[in-house]
Amino acid sequence: MLYSDSTRVVHVNEVANVPSTLVTQAQLEGKAWSLQRIPAGKGHPAKVISSRLIHFFQWQQLRHDADIIHLHYATNGYYGWGRKPFVLHLHGSDIRRDWQKPGLRQVITKSIREADAVLCATPDLLPWVRTLRPDAQWIPNPLPLEFFTPADVEVVAGKVVFATRLDETKSIDLLVGLAAFLVQAGIEVHGLDWGSGAARMAEVGVILHPLMPLPEFAKFLGSADFVIGQLQFPALSMTDYQALALGARLLCAASAEHVPAFTVVADGESADFSEGAAQMLPRDPQVLAEFVIGELASGPHSEQKQRAQRDWVFKYHHPANVVAKLEAVYRSL
Repeated sequence: MLYSDSTRVVHVNEVANVPSTLVTQAQLEGKAWSLQRIPAGKGHPAKVISSRLIHFFQWQQLRHDADIIHLHYATNGYYGWGRKPFVLHLHGSDIRRDWQKPGLRQVITKSIREADAVLCATPDLLPWVRTLRPDAQWIPNPLPLEFFTPADVEVVAGKVVFATRLDETKSIDLLVGLAAFLVQAGIEVHGLDWGSGAARMAEVGVILHPLMPLPEFAKFLGSADFVIGQLQFPALSMTDYQALALGARLLCAASAEHVPAFTVVADGESADFSEGAAQMLPRDPQVLAEFVIGELASGPHSEQKQRAQRDWVFKYHHPANVVAKLEAVYRSL
């Protein structure tokens, strides 16, 4: 289609602040993008169904003002069905988990087939999605602009922060084992009171903190000498990217991004230990703990490495760069 700054792109649904970050950046650049939020899917089932139905009927009128519908999260794909150009943006659990559920599978499959373009938020989703849509593309997640602001906080030497949700979907057994070895070695270990496995982390001596507003969380993350990120899937979480932008040492799952961080073989993935391959650590809590302890003992994270991390995040995940990639997608519709 003939895309321009005046093309009315409506992003539908908010997921991990990705749509709002994209729309905010686009509006700063003078583009006619907007965000239409969908009522939350959590709560009393009757209230959820009622609020969703009311909003969906309202959407039938609102969609007339859109030139392009950019729908986030495939379980809501029916919002894009119709004659308008429709971009479907997949975010992770909609494919890894929801696509396996009866009922939701049918909605997701129909949405993937009918969309004019299919985008994936992380590269590990592509092999699954390309079984239906060989033209599916990976578009890197944008970081909110505030993530690029240095945290006004001093790094606490030797402090380790687990910055992921603590439950079965995030390799809780591996996280608990790693935390236990670190605590036993006298390391100060912190985490978030977030997820069904949080109590297990507390039992091994992890200091838990409640979920907090973004500015406070940035200081919490920025005070870490070492951050333990998402270790389950071969993709980085938004918090992993934030840790890199803050210049923190990071341990995360290995992925196709070749991130400037220490990486662990993701669950179910095979490691490439051939000469010249990027270094990956095994999924062994004791080995990981010994590695982290060794890094902490080596002294502070160098300014050169911090700068390289920030430059990498800016290049691939600054919202302006991601908006430019999306505009290329819109022009191809």
